[in-house]
Amino acid sequence: MTIMRRGSRLLVVVGAMVVAMGLAWLASGSTFAEENSPLTFQGIIMDRQDERLIINERPLLLTRETRVLLKDKRPASDSLLVSGQWVVVVAEPATSGGQKIKTLYLVPGRLTGTDVLALTGDQSDE
Repeated sequence: MTIMRRGSRLLVVVGAMVVAMGLAWLASGSTFAEENSPLTFQGIIMDRQDERLIINERPLLLTRETRVLLKDKRPASDSLLVSGQWVVVVAEPATSGGQKIKTLYLVPGRLTGTDVLALTGDQSDE
């Protein structure tokens, strides 16, 4: 009988750990995507420190290859990247050197998922 109780307790503890890890993973914003697929999300620029943007508490790197575009996909100046600006980000997968922004769209506010998809299209081949 004691072995069954220990087994049940172990099963409950392991189950709780699995649930906790799953909830933490969901909260992190992870998605089912290929390892080399670009990450697309939207948020507000919280801070800018030279070539580093903090968007939704996530540090991201601006590079020479980063494209800054308006919602209508016209080029925009990176001087418009200021705190409080709402953006849609297409970034490369994170590496030890940081996460580089491929494309940054300046938008007037939060977009629906459909609008983000229409705006960004498929950038995995760029």
